[in-house]
Amino acid sequence: MVKHSNAYYVYTKDSGFEAIEKAKGCRNSHGLDLFRYKGNVHEGHTGLMFITEAELPNLDSKIESMGGVEKFNALVEEMLKKTGESPRYTRPDERKKDIFPPDPTKENIVFAKDSYGEKHYFFRFYYEGF
Repeated sequence: MVKHSNAYYVYTKDSGFEAIEKAKGCRNSHGLDLFRYKGNVHEGHTGLMFITEAELPNLDSKIESMGGVEKFNALVEEMLKKTGESPRYTRPDERKKDIFPPDPTKENIVFAKDSYGEKHYFFRFYYEGF
């Protein structure tokens, strides 16, 4: 298994690889590195769109119609020659929070529930001398 970072990248013809903050990993039975972004499912090595999220329930049949996982991986290798490998794999130690640092205005928010189960948002303030 090849090590990769937790940041996701989409490939576009115009700008190459672009880091994506709101992407989510996509588990599958084939062990492929897939992620969801804006209604599409992308492949992690290339950053290219593979299928739409609506087609995700039919992922197994889609891969079988392509010739299986071996054929899919061969197609990925072919595309890597054209696009190059995603920074997700070329910089495996890179972390998502390094690319997209947390918002300092939201850093001191504490989420808590009261005894009735209602959510409350408290801001932590630090006072000197207490």
